[in-house]
Amino acid sequence: MKCKLPLPKSILAMPSRRRRRALYPLVYVTSFIVLLNTGISLLLYQHFYRETVILDVAAIKQHFRNELAEQHLSRAELKPALIQVDNVLNQQLIAWQEHNHATVLVAPAVVGNTLDITNNIQNAVDKELKWPVQKNGLARAH
Repeated sequence: MKCKLPLPKSILAMPSRRRRRALYPLVYVTSFIVLLNTGISLLLYQHFYRETVILDVAAIKQHFRNELAEQHLSRAELKPALIQVDNVLNQQLIAWQEHNHATVLVAPAVVGNTLDITNNIQNAVDKELKWPVQKNGLARAH
């Protein structure tokens, strides 16, 4: 007399050895595609990511107006000097932005902890114009 024991459904549902062997390549290919997709996504994110920084343009312009005021220039001499400051400031901003792959926002537009590049740009403009740089640069109140 044979005794038939009921088998659990999980054992009955198990695939055959042949079917199981066929699943391994599918799992490997699927894992490879997922890893490849993740790697490509990370590369694209890294390439297109732009850091956001702030710049206090008003403080920089005020700094240079004060510098020019100390030189006691006439109105005729002051206008070309201010235009020169604006041109050099724009050149330095464009160069910094291209070199650092960043988006520059004006200081009032940003709330929170964001890198402030005001002193860096002011020092670069000072070097370009060959004007003396303050020891501590521009200080932003946070």
